[in-house]
Amino acid sequence: MIKYIYLSLLILLSFSMKLSGQEEASISTKFSQDGKLYQSETNNSEVIAEFNENQKCIVTAFLGNFTYKVKYKDLVGFVKDQYLFVNEQMMDLYFDHEEEQREKAIQERKQRQEKAQSIAREAQEKLEQIKQRRLDSIAKIEEIKQRKILEKKRNDSIIQAAQEAKRQHEILLEKEAKAKAEEEARRQLIEIQKQKEAAIKAALETKRQLELQKKKEAEEQAALEAKRQLELQKKKEAEEKAALEVKRQLELQKKKEAEEQAALEAKRQLELQKKKEAEEQAALEAKRKLELQKQKEAKEQAALEAKRQLELQKKKEAEEQAALEAKRQLELQKKKEAEEKAALEAKRQLELQKKKSASAISDLETKKQLETKKRRESAIKAERDAIRKQVREANKYDSISKAREKEVQQLIELRRQNDSIAKIIEKERKELEALRKSTAMAQNALNGEPQKEDAEDLALAERMEFKNTCHYQINDYDKFYNITTKRTEPYSITNILTAELYKQGIKANVFFNLSEDLGCASYLPNQRSSLKITLENNRTITFYHSWDIECGDIFHFKAILTNDQKSTLKTSPIKSIVIKGTKGVKEINFIDYKEFFIDKLKCID
Repeated sequence: MIKYIYLSLLILLSFSMKLSGQEEASISTKFSQDGKLYQSETNNSEVIAEFNENQKCIVTAFLGNFTYKVKYKDLVGFVKDQYLFVNEQMMDLYFDHEEEQREKAIQERKQRQEKAQSIAREAQEKLEQIKQRRLDSIAKIEEIKQRKILEKKRNDSIIQAAQEAKRQHEILLEKEAKAKAEEEARRQLIEIQKQKEAAIKAALETKRQLELQKKKEAEEQAALEAKRQLELQKKKEAEEKAALEVKRQLELQKKKEAEEQAALEAKRQLELQKKKEAEEQAALEAKRKLELQKQKEAKEQAALEAKRQLELQKKKEAEEQAALEAKRQLELQKKKEAEEKAALEAKRQLELQKKKSASAISDLETKKQLETKKRRESAIKAERDAIRKQVREANKYDSISKAREKEVQQLIELRRQNDSIAKIIEKERKELEALRKSTAMAQNALNGEPQKEDAEDLALAERMEFKNTCHYQINDYDKFYNITTKRTEPYSITNILTAELYKQGIKANVFFNLSEDLGCASYLPNQRSSLKITLENNRTITFYHSWDIECGDIFHFKAILTNDQKSTLKTSPIKSIVIKGTKGVKEINFIDYKEFFIDKLKCID
């Protein structure tokens, strides 16, 4: 009775603990992007509501697999964490869930071990009981035998003469009893042997189950290791292809610029010469300032001098840009006032240009562009070296954390300057292209020749073919698993960012590769990496890193691509991209291939 009462109390206590462990939370947060609320946590669940970015909701529980249970308006549903702004309380839910799952796994493992040990103990106990019963039976038979022998001798000594016939009869009975006892002993031995075999069989079955479990775990571990090696191989091949693609793009860009420069008139050459002299003067000035900056030894003076030099450089670049803009406006005004004279001058310059060597002009312009690029890279490298030297000097006096923070701020400022230089180069390229077109139109007007539309039609046909063609690294079908795997080549979104589309079975992903160090791409909730895309229709899509943690000089970001996100990305071109790593943030506002998702999402459908 007491045993049943104790058992009931244990059941009641475990039930109350389970209820208290399942108590729901109430954490206020907002949705990070537009999405849908599902009735259950399964993938094929029914949609019960739709929500918009920055709308409020209440998080009540974390269910694992990046899924939260939320209250939205009067509805209770389930949503992935990539649609929510994750705060500290939600991270506590995540870690509590992980701790519960870990404890649960430990308890299950302990229960399996205890069950196996219990089975082994029971088998051993049964075997011992069988052995004891066999010994008891043999001892009992021997005791009966000895007692009957003594009884026989006593009877023989007392009534040996008178009961010869009766003795013969008792001997017969004794033989029968002995045969019967031997038969009983033999039967018991057979029963003992059967029980022993059953116990051994149970022990062997338990051992076999444990060996199968270990073998299964080893096979799973080997499969995971093979998968990881395959991913590393694919990653290496993708990086090599990306490097080749960047090299090819640079060669095409250099060839295109050389062809454009060969068509410029003498007036543009004079302007480029003046611009070259101004850039050389600016580079010499920057070099002189950097040399002066290196001569200073004191930490505080070096930091102040670096800040002053950066501010002077910004101011000078702004003044030079304003002067160039004013000069360009003045030249456009003069060109507009003397259009006929400029056309005649252009014709004369074109005739003179035909007499000169086109290859010499092209080589000169290409050399100028390479020298300009090298000077810019040298200036940037020198500035980076100066900043790193200052940080090393500062480390002698300040703490490591302050020095690293200062270095990060200076690197961010340097990246902003690089972006400004890229904007200026892009603007100059567009101006050169517009000037080339206007010169070609003036030449055609003077010569009375029709425009060359065939080349434009050919270029348009090539662009359309590129937009409508899927370029794959992997496009395989596995007959054994009935799974199709597709992975596109890396497409250049900008000169420092590429994107790939990946699909295996029904799961789709998008990979981004940034040629800058933003720290690590992490999936951990307290420092999870993200990538936010803003479209030209002002809609935003936020991706979260969902693969293994990856660190290195190149930032590899891998995210899940849902059907809702695909539908949104197809509605408008890309306007801007913001990438967040564990050590920095990169904002890209100039997109070369804005229609990437519109053109290429069909490759994994």
